[in-house]
Amino acid sequence: MPSDGEWRRLHPLSPLLRGGLFVLVLFGIIVANLRDQVISLVIGNSSWNQSPENGGIDYIFEHGLVVVALLVVAGIIALVILFSWLSYRFAQFRIADDAVELRRGVLFKQHRRAPLDRIQAVDLQRQLLARVLGLTQVEVQTAGQGGKLTLAYLGHRDAQAVREQILRLVRAQTAGAASADPAAAGPAAAAAAEGTAGTADATATADAQSGSRLRNALDLESRVTDFADDDVDQGARMSGTLVTVPLGRLVGSIVLGWGFLVAIVLVGVIGGFVIAGHPAALAGLIPIVIASVAVIVSHFNRGFGFTLSRSDDAIRIGAGLTATRTETIPFAPVHAVDVRQPLLWKPFGWWQVRITLAGNATNGSDGQKVAGIVLPVGTLDDAVRVTQTILGDRNFFAASGGGAEGPLSYAVLRDGIAGAGGGYLGAGPRSGLVLWAARRRTGIAVTEPGPGSPHTLALIRRGVLTRGYALVPLARAQSVLLHRTFFHRALGLARVRVHTVFGPVPTEIAGLELDHARRLFEQLAAQAVAAQRDDVAGTPR
Repeated sequence: MPSDGEWRRLHPLSPLLRGGLFVLVLFGIIVANLRDQVISLVIGNSSWNQSPENGGIDYIFEHGLVVVALLVVAGIIALVILFSWLSYRFAQFRIADDAVELRRGVLFKQHRRAPLDRIQAVDLQRQLLARVLGLTQVEVQTAGQGGKLTLAYLGHRDAQAVREQILRLVRAQTAGAASADPAAAGPAAAAAAEGTAGTADATATADAQSGSRLRNALDLESRVTDFADDDVDQGARMSGTLVTVPLGRLVGSIVLGWGFLVAIVLVGVIGGFVIAGHPAALAGLIPIVIASVAVIVSHFNRGFGFTLSRSDDAIRIGAGLTATRTETIPFAPVHAVDVRQPLLWKPFGWWQVRITLAGNATNGSDGQKVAGIVLPVGTLDDAVRVTQTILGDRNFFAASGGGAEGPLSYAVLRDGIAGAGGGYLGAGPRSGLVLWAARRRTGIAVTEPGPGSPHTLALIRRGVLTRGYALVPLARAQSVLLHRTFFHRALGLARVRVHTVFGPVPTEIAGLELDHARRLFEQLAAQAVAAQRDDVAGTPR
């Protein structure tokens, strides 16, 4: 699949997923309305056909309009199929040396362009029906509001090849190369190149390739293989660099999470009102139960089968039960990492890892994407390994067994995340009035690049009910802020925040003694400027 800038079509079965759902809904409505008529014909009892809800259907049967109704339904289905097919014929994409582009539309044309230097992540998403048909949706995430380009749909292997090609070009552009070696895409890209490359002036060839992809889509063995594909980087699988989440741990983390516990409390309170003779309280119970079940199922589906692996220039995250999603995130756009632990996870030693990524909060299509979760629940060792994977040098940590020294070494991270936090600037002596029990844990340190860590990092400890540990590469900082609330001013304290792009990772420390906060502010500002200057020069700090 060379990056020759030629326009290519989506998969021939794409119209089925675009228009097929509408046809299924229409069919369901018809079946539901014909239920009584069908039962009446089978058992010969006209009393089944007296439901007041079926007035329209009864009118059609009574006035002999069945044929007309069938023709109307057939006409609607034909129009849906026609417009879906036209949508497919007019939808094309291309991958050029500087951007990914998509143009579509029959009556209203739309042309979207995602520059390679703005791409933050490339995701593969497969709903259940798409998995059955061997199709995959490619989402190209870019920085900025609404910056998402979606290719719906490609064959699963073609989608993998497109993702590898895009990431390869992003890597080449980041390195300042004019082009990338097509062989670097790996076996998936090489296998897909034969069936997806087309020419702008050879429509017949493109149609033949579409027919070939359609025949492949109907091949049972190929469908089963694609349906079961977990999309794990093979190099990571062989080197043992996978992080997985066992099913029992996932269920336990959901049950012991704050959301589930709050729902239980609310249900108990409302149940108490009902038992006390206030049945009207049930009106509040039903929506809470429905919302809680929806949230639990969503969390379970997003964490089921979770795997995290690393390639040479990105991390790959995959999860899902019925619908699966694979996110591939290059390292450069990561603005902050957060390791956190809700209170009831502490006895089990479980932790969660989140990241702030440019475009992540605005472009997410589901809760996990918006929350920036890269590890739903894992052990402390898992959390350390994921943090090293995102911010550190993989080869260094693989060779040193976790790193004997340096700001991202196992010992330093373990101490910062779950230990006493030696060497951190702590909260002021009167900060207990604003931090309460979190005063002992609160602290911040600024590290220079060291073994296995190419970044200058701000390390922030916080929290008691939910313990947290944030790592912020200062090369990604947007600004540094020192501010004082009313209580902070009264106690001679201040807060310092490292601004990043909008995301889930808290990057503020409160309760610092004023003089210490001022010195920290100057240090962070100076080191952020130096780190960003070195990053532009190609020597990241």
